[in-house]
Amino acid sequence: MKAIHKQFGFKIDSCTQNAYDNTDLDAETIVRKSLEIASSICVFTNDNITVEKLGEAE
Repeated sequence: MKAIHKQFGFKIDSCTQNAYDNTDLDAETIVRKSLEIASSICVFTNDNITVEKLGEAE
């Protein structure tokens, strides 16, 4: 699971990993919600979010 954001990247990564480890939400939902939050905070980020699935975790 990786959320990519230019300015908040490491913060989003740590938050998404924490949410993945401690909730029942799936990875895609967590990444989407994280990027939606970033877009509401950062004036340089819009809410046009693309999620690419590279493969299922084993």
